[in-house]
Amino acid sequence: MAKRRKKKIPLTTKCAAALLMVMVRDEHGNLVRAITHHEAQQLTDWQIISLFDFDHYPQEEQDGGPTIAWNLTPRLKPEHRKKTGADAKRRAKGRRLRAAQARHAVAMAIDRRAVPDAEEAPKANPRKRRLVAAVKQNDWRRKFKRKFNGQVVPRSTSKDLMQ
Repeated sequence: MAKRRKKKIPLTTKCAAALLMVMVRDEHGNLVRAITHHEAQQLTDWQIISLFDFDHYPQEEQDGGPTIAWNLTPRLKPEHRKKTGADAKRRAKGRRLRAAQARHAVAMAIDRRAVPDAEEAPKANPRKRRLVAAVKQNDWRRKFKRKFNGQVVPRSTSKDLMQ
């Protein structure tokens, strides 16, 4: 007697069976099936499939994420809507930050254009700058002195002593 061929399982049935394995957290934080066995017995394959949306995760579609099996996560429709709302807020913030950064870059470019090109502008001599600061500091030290109690008083010069 010839072996009977096994009946082919339709793709919709396979997809519905896979979606029935999706787990979600309940109000206590425990993992439970998104659709219970009892509920699944009363639904058709297409009804089970219609309860889910596929979320682009971990790479979002707007960020260039592909629509391939490894980048799609099945989520119940209410959960997916909630996550999409949060994603929209996050994307809007990213757009605002990028726009602010672009405005800042434009402002900095305008500032650079107001000054001659950095390559053509004379370079400041750091030693000269330090010398000027030292002279100013020494000038202060020539005119004033600090007592041990922290009080700053004018120095007495030889001219003051002669008077």
